[in-house]
Order: sequence, then structure tokens, then C-alpha cells
Amino acid sequence: MQTPSHQQRGSFRTLDPDKILETARALHSRVKQRFPASGLCGASNELVLITSEAKERAGLLARPNRWVRAVAVVLGVLLASTCVITLTLGSLRFREVASTLSDLAQGIDAGTHVAILLSAAIYSLVTLEMRMKRSPALKALHELRSLAHIIDLHQLRKDPEIFTGDRDPMIGPANEPGLSAVQVERYLDYCSEMLAILSKAAALYVENCKDAMVLRAVDEVENLVCGLSRKIWQKIKILYRLREIQRRPGQVETDPLHSPTPIRVLTAHAPSGAKANFSSGLNPPKTYE
Repeated sequence: MQTPSHQQRGSFRTLDPDKILETARALHSRVKQRFPASGLCGASNELVLITSEAKERAGLLARPNRWVRAVAVVLGVLLASTCVITLTLGSLRFREVASTLSDLAQGIDAGTHVAILLSAAIYSLVTLEMRMKRSPALKALHELRSLAHIIDLHQLRKDPEIFTGDRDPMIGPANEPGLSAVQVERYLDYCSEMLAILSKAAALYVENCKDAMVLRAVDEVENLVCGLSRKIWQKIKILYRLREIQRRPGQVETDPLHSPTPIRVLTAHAPSGAKANFSSGLNPPKTYE
């Protein structure tokens, strides 16, 4: 009987698809609460769907193909029987007449060819099961890779420079109107969390499938996610630094969905006829209403 400590250790050594799906649904609920009309909300909903599909597909990959394995067992029995019969007949013939060595050699040669063919058939059947599982796994991982690029497209327009006033107007608008620095930072944070969940969904496919091509595809998805998340966190660090620099005495900035008290957004208009005084010397940020 397993002790509670042993059961607890085991629960942290394998991925739980239900927990991953639960986390994806919770993240979608948070995104829908803050950005209900944004494309990121739709992407988070798609993440829930694709995580649910990963749970089902990973379960199918873990199940053995009984028909293929049964045929492989039958061929294995035939191979063993052929080897035994060939060796037995060869031994009997060798004992009967020593002059019939040519017949003995022909019999051994024929048995060897049969054994080789049966071995090749068994190997093909064993790898057939893996190939049958490989195709849907690679297709699903390609969908995860595409979703990662879609999430990256959503964060491309979230530019921290818009809050410094230094952005070139010829480049065009960056962030959606009405988003403050805190909201953009939260938006980017959600993108990073979605990419993290996506990589966990990809890892589900190699929990019970050890195919080399599938493992390589999962590694590619994880490397892609790490690279995209690194870019996002660079923006988050810049936004955090800007808010620290631009914060004035007596002005508090918090997340409006976590604070019951009104807040003053840092992107407020500067007083008429005067410039905002920032300790860093940055230009006053633009206002989005």
C-alpha cells in the first residue's frame, strides 16, 4: 500500500491534463473579464479548446493498439517456431546421413530466409503502431505552433514607447485606444501565461509517446514559446520601469479590477500651459480616453 507521501511525490512527476485544462479555463475567464472585446479573448478561448483536444489526443496515444500487437505476437510465435523446426530438422538430417550436407545447407538457408522475413514483418508492425500515433501527434503540435504565433501577433502592437511620447508618429498607432500602462502590462502578462499553458499542452503528447520525431516537435514548440515569452517580458520590464520613473508623490497606480478605490491613471493630461515634471526627463505620455 502506498503511503501518502509516496502518492504526493508521484503527483508531481507527471503532467495532469485536468489541471492544465483547469488553468486554461481560469485564464480565459480572467482575460474575458478584463478584455472581453479583444482578439486576445478569442485566442484564450481557442487555447481552452486546443488544451481539451490535447488531453483527449494524449489519452488516445497512451492506449495500445491491440490489433497490431496481437498480429506482432502471432508473427513472433511463428518466428520462434520456424527457428526451432529448422534447427531440429537440421540436427536430425545431420545425424542420419553425413553425405547430405548440401540438403542440410539448403534447409538451413531456407529457414534463415523465413526467419529474416518474419523478423522484418514484426519490426514493421511494431513501428507501425508508433507511426500511426505519430501522424496525429505531429498535426496537433503544428496547431499549437500556429496558435503560439497568433498569440505573438496580439502582443506586437503593445509598444511601451507610446507611454513616453517618443514614438515616431509615422509608424502609426500602437496600442488600442483607452489602454493605460497597467492594462497593457496586464495584457502582455496574459500573453505570456497563454504561451506557458500552450507549452504544457504540447508536453502532454510525449507523456506516453516516446517517438523521436514527436519529441523533436515538442522541443521545437517549447523553444518557440520560450523565445516569444522572452520578448514579452522585455516589454513588461520596460513598462514597469516607466511606471516607476513616472510615478509622482501622492499618485498611486493599481489594477482597477483589483482595487475597490478610484485611481488616477498615469496617462492623464498635463496641466495647461505647463509640462509635466518627470524625474527622468521623459516627455509626458499621451492620453487615451
